[in-house]
Amino acid sequence: MSHNLYKSLPAYADKEKWYFNVVVEIVPGTKNKIEFNEEHGYYYLDRALYQSTFYPFHYGFIPQTTAWDWDWIDVCLLATYPLFPNCVVKARPIWMLQTIDQDWEDYKLFAVPISKLDPRWDEVKTIDDLPEHVKKEYSIYFKEYKRLESNKYDKIEIWDRLSVEQAHDHIKIAQERYDLEHV
Repeated sequence: MSHNLYKSLPAYADKEKWYFNVVVEIVPGTKNKIEFNEEHGYYYLDRALYQSTFYPFHYGFIPQTTAWDWDWIDVCLLATYPLFPNCVVKARPIWMLQTIDQDWEDYKLFAVPISKLDPRWDEVKTIDDLPEHVKKEYSIYFKEYKRLESNKYDKIEIWDRLSVEQAHDHIKIAQERYDLEHV
């Protein structure tokens, strides 16, 4: 019997350094939208993406968080080498993308592994440290990956890029919200 990583793994890997845990659900290069079942602790295929888009980054969540959309905090993890679903990575935020997805605020936290895990990302502290093309690519991705899902595409809006400090605030609030719900 495996552990339910959403419920058993803490949000923070090191709260003083603002390092958090990321549970990987999806690996880059796939078109499969894999979801973690929070209640039972298993993965399932939610759907294959409807168009020729693929995930350009690892995608997962911060355990023991409840975000504004009543889901966990979504994380887009930039990593040098391929990982695998259910892999846990200690990470730090570099920015957060604010979107509206089907009438809900839906924030996407962009993060990199901590230095001990992969020092190649040490110079990337904020979104400003990424190439301009990459910033645009990631922002556009969240609008376009649902283009052929007509019932969803028209409801997506890309709003703002939030700072590392704002990302910290979202993590803290989402972790507190989780604690209140699971007392």
